[in-house]
Amino acid sequence: MKTVLKDHTALLVLITIFFIIGLLRLNDLSLYTDCTRYLIWGTSVAQGKGFVDDTQPEPEYYIVNAPFFSIVLTPVLLFFPLSLSAAKVWTLLWGVLALILFYRWIRSVISQSAAIAVTIFLALNPLTLVLSTEVLSEAPFLCAILGIFILIERMHQQTPALKEKILLIVILSIIILLREVGAALICAVILYFIISRKWKIACSILLCACVLFALWTYRNLVIVGVPETSQNPNLAFIFQHFVTSPNTSVFEEMLQRGIINFRAYALGLGGMLLYRFPLNLLIEPTQVFASIAALMNKIQSYSFILFLPLILIGAFFDFTRSRTALLRGLFILFYLVILIFYPVQDVRFLFVLIPCSLFYLALAIEWIRNRLQLTLALQRILITLSVTIFILPNLICIYEILRTNISYNQDRRSFTDQNRSKTFRATYFSTPWSVIGDWIDKNIPPEAILASPDKEIVPFAPKQKFVELNRTVPLPMFEATLRDNAVEYLFAPTVVDNFTEYQSMINESKRFRFEQIGDSGISCIYRIVSRLEKPSKDSAQSILDLDNTLQLYTFGRHSLKNEQYNIALEAFNKLLARYPRFTEFIFQRFLVYSFLRDSTNAIRMMQDIYTSPTTMSYVSPAQIHIHAMNLFLNAQTLSDSIAQAEQLLNVARLYWNLGFPRQAYHTVQLALKIDPTFFVGLLWAWNYGMQIGDTVSAKSYLQKLVQIDQENPIVRSFRRMSFLQDTLRRTIGQQKRSELRLAISQEYSAIDLSDEALDEAQRAIGEHPTNKHALVYLAELFTKRQKPLATKSILQRIAKLEKEP
Repeated sequence: MKTVLKDHTALLVLITIFFIIGLLRLNDLSLYTDCTRYLIWGTSVAQGKGFVDDTQPEPEYYIVNAPFFSIVLTPVLLFFPLSLSAAKVWTLLWGVLALILFYRWIRSVISQSAAIAVTIFLALNPLTLVLSTEVLSEAPFLCAILGIFILIERMHQQTPALKEKILLIVILSIIILLREVGAALICAVILYFIISRKWKIACSILLCACVLFALWTYRNLVIVGVPETSQNPNLAFIFQHFVTSPNTSVFEEMLQRGIINFRAYALGLGGMLLYRFPLNLLIEPTQVFASIAALMNKIQSYSFILFLPLILIGAFFDFTRSRTALLRGLFILFYLVILIFYPVQDVRFLFVLIPCSLFYLALAIEWIRNRLQLTLALQRILITLSVTIFILPNLICIYEILRTNISYNQDRRSFTDQNRSKTFRATYFSTPWSVIGDWIDKNIPPEAILASPDKEIVPFAPKQKFVELNRTVPLPMFEATLRDNAVEYLFAPTVVDNFTEYQSMINESKRFRFEQIGDSGISCIYRIVSRLEKPSKDSAQSILDLDNTLQLYTFGRHSLKNEQYNIALEAFNKLLARYPRFTEFIFQRFLVYSFLRDSTNAIRMMQDIYTSPTTMSYVSPAQIHIHAMNLFLNAQTLSDSIAQAEQLLNVARLYWNLGFPRQAYHTVQLALKIDPTFFVGLLWAWNYGMQIGDTVSAKSYLQKLVQIDQENPIVRSFRRMSFLQDTLRRTIGQQKRSELRLAISQEYSAIDLSDEALDEAQRAIGEHPTNKHALVYLAELFTKRQKPLATKSILQRIAKLEKEP
């Protein structure tokens, strides 16, 4: 034991320092929502519940990420459930193990001192530190890759024991459940063994990996099923359109995506991956770091001149001296192919390539040193230069990360208040989850239901239930989610300046009013109040301040929804001049181009969305808007007026569901100009007109419907509703008005317009809050809609009403 410690003193010192630095990097924040998902699932597994997210009002059993990292977390979460700090420390230990395995791997090809030096380079890379201190699967995934490399090298050097073969098969069987991109390693190993004519072990790996993956997929997609609001499985997800129009071929999509991804990753793959500074973790860095970052920015386009030749030399040297070099080459090739065509860009995907790059660089430097036979003095000079070039910039970056993080941890609230407006990158620190969780615990009742765009708040507010609601969901779906789940509060984190998540929904909702109760200095928490049941007069609009981010955004959205596209474009251009990388503002400009039917700029903006942060939330709605634009443009080319009108109606339906009622109404009106007798178009025109408030035009559409087919059950229902609406306008008494609203709701329900039926039932309650008949009917509507949470909430209101004298 003493000999082992003595022989590896330098390594022990290194991993101890790395662990201490990692502890200083810990905080209550997460880079990705995936971190919290793993935490929730890991806690559930540790408690014997299986894979389930029960932090929601209705438990969800579908798992959107690869599941095995949650199992990796279970040993620590068994004792510290939902503890972000404990999970981060556990992940940090996996990062330490990755360094040990890297040292063990590279020590087999270079000297001990050189192996320690290269391991220092890996340990002091900012990506290594950051990804080892987040609840992410990168560190365990790297351990699995390095473990496979070491194991196969060992099996090649001597006759493999049975336990080694079993261990190899087990690791490769689970690696695809740790990260789906682990398929690259499985393919590389299988092909390597096939080339080596080791058929049995190749078939065993293929069989075991496929069976385990198939069993999990069957559980996840068939037994559980994909919820409507969840992301598609990765296989279907990969073949969606992200950078091209939906009517283009998959080949064109892959080609364009590959080009865009390659451009995005080119600098990193050319050598700058070794200096990937996470700028979103730095606030007001020192002038020393600013100078280094500026220098790196200048030379990054030329870094490949130095790094790529060295990597190629190292790879060539590896292939000339090691038969397992083929395995490493195949893995890197397959991994890069997946990376280039995968529809998400993220620097963390490149992380596992850092050890491979360092491996080849070390071999190249070793080969050059041996060929040149340098003197000891010159070798020392080269070592000093290498340390300066490779380590110093990263060491300064790590210092800046720790300095910022320590300042944040000392007083999270003050740090957030002081730094939110200084830079857009400060948004990482703009939501101190533990502070917000404490506020929720003290001010919001247990078991209350909140909607949130992020799950990061969950570990810090375990008494409440959270509905995860996509930040870009269309307004009608946003309102439906709140209503169907009986959501009482909305958590809208501040993004930049006075702009929060869900800003357009908060401003534009006709069904809900959002009353701020939380401290806007941290983040906005709203109490949700039904405008239909509790109508109130909106406050007067203030004078537009173009320097105010929120007001300028609100003005742009108002112009967009009122079809004043040039004015909207000007507003969003001003916002993007301030925040060029803010995806929300890029998306709004994209919407303007899509409504202008400017397909060239719309596609260009869609590609900008794809390459911007938080891209995944925006891709799906962008795809739908592109589809609607293409349908509209295609309709203009049709010679058949009936087909043209039908296609325009499809566009109108899309716009309505996307939350653009004026665009939908005017599009269906355009369809009726082309074909005035278009019966289905007249039906929707009447409904849209009534919802928007254009009752004059709606009556004219109803007259045409009566002339075409007055016995049609929908037309008869429309006539009754029109009569009830006219009666309502002449009625004053609350009870009578409530009964009229209820009758209108019943008509809507009879023709399967459930949202409109719910609206009118709630308006009936708004007219007469103690109308028990209306409450009972509202509960029946929610039951018919299969929304148990909303039904339960209404039944509780009925029970409370019955207890009152």
